[in-house]
Amino acid sequence: MIRKLFIEHCHDTGETYFQHLLFTIKTAATLVYSGFALIIHGVFPFLFTTTASTNIKKLNTTILTRSARASGDNVTPMHKKAA
Repeated sequence: MIRKLFIEHCHDTGETYFQHLLFTIKTAATLVYSGFALIIHGVFPFLFTTTASTNIKKLNTTILTRSARASGDNVTPMHKKAA
């Protein structure tokens, strides 16, 4: 029962526990970094002018891609430009 709690969601996303853990750590670090960049940008508007928005767009693309891969869908993020 305990094992199922730790691995069921990870397997639903098509990842092992450690792959999922690494992704969540990277995502959290990116969000923390973006948050600090936003605070600094608020005080000094000429610094970090695109840092947070760029990071959030990249995270959105990554999450949509992972979600599509896990569900077998063929989803293209809306903010990506057509080639």
